[in-house]
Amino acid sequence: MRLRKSTSQADSLAFCGLQPEMISSSAIVKRDSVVLYNGERYHWYVVVNPTKYQVTKTSYNSEGVGVENVYYDNIIHISLYHGAKRLFSRDMKKQMYEDKVPKEFLSQAILGGMTYDYIDAKGVHFNATLCIPEEASCYMVETLVGFDGQLSMNLLEY
Repeated sequence: MRLRKSTSQADSLAFCGLQPEMISSSAIVKRDSVVLYNGERYHWYVVVNPTKYQVTKTSYNSEGVGVENVYYDNIIHISLYHGAKRLFSRDMKKQMYEDKVPKEFLSQAILGGMTYDYIDAKGVHFNATLCIPEEASCYMVETLVGFDGQLSMNLLEY
């Protein structure tokens, strides 16, 4: 075994004992609307709730040093009402999409958002985004809430 003293400043970072940086948003995002279909009014709302579930992402700086960033995942609540009758109400977690998104991707991704798309005879269509933080890699999964209260999902893009 040979030891050699390094002259690079980046090598000294290995002995600093720095903890990964926590990157989070504590803001709760609420969206709702009333939509019409066949003369009937439907009220939906979506609430994006930040959690303490950690997702660790390793990236490398220009000097090749690995930097770990920790992000917090979200739980998204969706509710659909027809007048005063609740048709659907559920908390959505990223694990619910594991049959649509590869598990390797899902382990590094966060459930970023849920946006209303349209309403038709099948029900109310939302688009869920599962993204790796600070990267262009995302999956968009259609999340359909049927008028019968049933939930179905379909991969749209990646």
